[in-house]
Amino acid sequence: MIQKGPQGFAGGQIYFLLREKYPVEFLELLKEASPQRYEEALAQQQKAGIDKAAAEEKIATAEKQEAEREKQAYENWIALGGKP
Repeated sequence: MIQKGPQGFAGGQIYFLLREKYPVEFLELLKEASPQRYEEALAQQQKAGIDKAAAEEKIATAEKQEAEREKQAYENWIALGGKP
């Protein structure tokens, strides 16, 4: 699988599961078998890390905005005579 890649649907699933479960071993085997694919995999992982950080930042911002909206709605409820 390291040299030729996954063959078929089931092979692709197993390849993905093993690659995710054993990332260090996957990279070491890839480095030995195919240096070009190894470099591509490293670049892909670095890009995924950057994308992950951006997604986490976006989620944190959305949560903060939602908390502000809830706070404002509560203040409006109290101002209109609602019970706390």
